Amino acid sequence: MSDSCVLAIDFGTGGPKVALVTKAGHAIAWASEPVSTTLLGGGGAEQDPRQMWAAIVAATRTALTMTAPVPPIAAVAGEHRELRVLGDPLFNVALAAAADLPADETIDIFHVNDSLASKQWRMNGLQLPPAVHFCITRPNTQPGVMDRFAADLHEAVGYAREYRGTPPRSGATYGGGGAAVLRETVAAGMAGWLDATRALPPPRP
Repeated sequence: MSDSCVLAIDFGTGGPKVALVTKAGHAIAWASEPVSTTLLGGGGAEQDPRQMWAAIVAATRTALTMTAPVPPIAAVAGEHRELRVLGDPLFNVALAAAADLPADETIDIFHVNDSLASKQWRMNGLQLPPAVHFCITRPNTQPGVMDRFAADLHEAVGYAREYRGTPPRSGATYGGGGAAVLRETVAAGMAGWLDATRALPPPRP
């Protein structure tokens, strides 16, 4: 995170919420911490300012750590010539197959996803281009998580090399497996679902 950001703090009734916001107004990380409320007679309520400050500090630290793991993930992906990171992400990292390799050296990113899924990594499929994305959340910032991901990603790329040319089990379309589903088919399915589950009110007499 190289650009300057504003730390926005909302003193909510259940506890503070903090966000890191860029000068352009984009929230790049956010977190919250609970604070207890003491109910008083006559309808009053109060919170301990020391507890509120401690919660603000804790939430701020969480928000800051959510932006930190991206360079290591980008570096891990950069160790494999078959992979590329899409764009310059802050906390939502998308990995795709490298686009500058010969056809006989290109891997299917969904084979990588298949292998990662077998090791309990939950990646979400994307399309145009085919990719998978990894949203950095608080559990992912714990010590050792990125080391385990690096090791599993290394094995996943090897798996993708081994099974090059075979259909993967996963894909960009939910429920589609490794099959390439046309956008027109997806649009028709969505329209059919909306028609079946939604209706306009009857016309006025």
